Amino acid sequence: MRIEGDTSILKKWFYLSIGFILITSIVYSFSFLINDRIDWNILLFLNPDSYVPVIDEFMILITDFSMFGFGLVFVVWEICYQVTKGTQRSKESVNNILNILGIISAAITVSAYFWAGYAYSIIFFPLALFFWAAFRFIGNTIANYSAEKLAQINRLFWITLLATVLTELATDQFIKELVARPRPLSETYAAFNAGLRRVPDEIVLGGYSYVSSHASVFFAMSTPLMWFVSKKYVKAALFIWASIHAFTRIYLAAHFPYCTLMGAVLGFSMATLVIKIFGESSQYKVADCSSQGP
Repeated sequence: MRIEGDTSILKKWFYLSIGFILITSIVYSFSFLINDRIDWNILLFLNPDSYVPVIDEFMILITDFSMFGFGLVFVVWEICYQVTKGTQRSKESVNNILNILGIISAAITVSAYFWAGYAYSIIFFPLALFFWAAFRFIGNTIANYSAEKLAQINRLFWITLLATVLTELATDQFIKELVARPRPLSETYAAFNAGLRRVPDEIVLGGYSYVSSHASVFFAMSTPLMWFVSKKYVKAALFIWASIHAFTRIYLAAHFPYCTLMGAVLGFSMATLVIKIFGESSQYKVADCSSQGP
């Protein structure tokens, strides 16, 4: 029985390796379809000519803190889950501690309005509200979800982590270095990028554009949850969040539209690969965040 189990695990990792190579190779091969003329026209159309109230701030908030916020929730949740595998009393204690930490983190985030050096420092107020709500959400799930549901979310955490690492590896270690397409605001495109508006807090000059790490990694982080939740409005909300996050890279002229699109495709594909191999839906289907209780 153990030999069969070991063989099954080896097969899964073999399939994952083949899938990783295929997805990375396909996304890389699509770099040969890059059309500078089309990309520049779309980028100039989507990049704002002047300051857009609320939208500018929203784009900075999403682009700078989506991955951090999403990752923070998962990591803190996993730590709390491992700590509270014992009694219900320990779960309630952690819940109380998280409620306090939520208030502290919100206060620290609000204080960043004065010292973080952002031009759009107003973003730290909604961010503080997010952190407060996130810590309360983590505490409530730990305290109120059944052991089975908690185990399912724990499985989801490791699937998400694996998908994120593989996507980051494919993006930054292989595709970007092989394609080496400069960013829109780089000196390479100095003759063309004069018409682009440089939005404060996110002026990215160095590095490569193909593919967008922000788009690929955040799709890799959010796609497992899209697959595992059952309610369509939760799936839609996650997809919209990931899509807006990807769009911010175009709005802020950090990446070309095509590079952002292919980044999203890469992240979604890599996460789906991991899910199909390691996340059997019949065994690991996760209850929606809105349905608490044992």
